[in-house]
Amino acid sequence: MQIPEEQPLLVLLVSDGVSYQVQPKTMARLYGEHAADPPALADALVAADAAKGDYPDDATVVVFFRLG
Repeated sequence: MQIPEEQPLLVLLVSDGVSYQVQPKTMARLYGEHAADPPALADALVAADAAKGDYPDDATVVVFFRLG
């Protein structure tokens, strides 16, 4: 699969501490709000995980962003 270079590319890697806690709809909403600011997106995902507060695992988020 090739992604045209003129399109931004965002790759989001999250630990199970995030993927089990943060619903896909919430991830999509946060992406829409913070797609242009990868550090803010990572912070928002970790904050959404921490807000749940009932999962005893770490929350790790890595965001790779390529501009066209």
